[in-house]
Amino acid sequence: MAEARASGQAQQSYGQLTMEKTYFMDVDEPMENKEIQKAASAAFTYLVLHPDDKIMSANLKHYAALEGVDITEVVNFEAKDYVYLYIHGADAYEKKDWNGVVQNMEESLASYLQAEDDCRALCEGPFDQGWYPDFIPSIANHFTYCLKCKQRCASQLNSLNGEKHEDLLPSHYHYLQYAYFKLGNLKDAGAAVASYLLFYPDDDTMLENKDYYGRLPKANVDLFTPRPEAVHYIQRLMYERRILKYIAREFKFEDPSKEKPSEVVNRYSLILINLNVGKLPSRICTVMQWQH
Repeated sequence: MAEARASGQAQQSYGQLTMEKTYFMDVDEPMENKEIQKAASAAFTYLVLHPDDKIMSANLKHYAALEGVDITEVVNFEAKDYVYLYIHGADAYEKKDWNGVVQNMEESLASYLQAEDDCRALCEGPFDQGWYPDFIPSIANHFTYCLKCKQRCASQLNSLNGEKHEDLLPSHYHYLQYAYFKLGNLKDAGAAVASYLLFYPDDDTMLENKDYYGRLPKANVDLFTPRPEAVHYIQRLMYERRILKYIAREFKFEDPSKEKPSEVVNRYSLILINLNVGKLPSRICTVMQWQH
């Protein structure tokens, strides 16, 4: 009898979580249909984050071939709410169920933004300074580490059961603009168009939609006002990217052992970084490591 095996990676951490749940079952023991279904979902859950695991791939194929397993009911136990809300919204779009599109995509959008905020909050945790505990550079290192960590959150969340979608967040607005238009809600359609264009200002399809909506009788000058959460997201994104570019340009971190004695002079100083991005604060004060 074919046998499902536990992967050698079962005890390893994945993403920002640790495998605390057991996702492996001994199929030599009799299982009810519902337990086999759970076993298939457990294997799939593991594969979402370890797509190249050959042992778990074989396990999933084994479970899928067993009587009583409905492959369409296999789920990811660790999926965030926005994943299946988005999938349901996309399915509703294919069925031309515009109310279903709006309901699911709006809920998915809110869930996604909350998930990213949660991810960003985790970046604010303790920071191991390691071998370089000096106070001033430690603050600089921690600040930079947190900022880079927050910038990675979107990449970690842009996955639908293992399939990467770099445009996952803005694609919500793409679905919504058309669904709202089909429901006769031109105001919300225009807001969704403007929100999408914040992410992709040169998108030909959306620019054509904007032109079409703008020529409709009910259109007005305020039609294409982006939604507040989209404006906030883009402003924050550009703000943080600008800080990171400033750090990369102005501060070089070299191996101290390679420096000449004459170069190790006044290495630490207080730096004020002046940044102006929309309505965000124009100045932040932080301590950086200065290399002369």
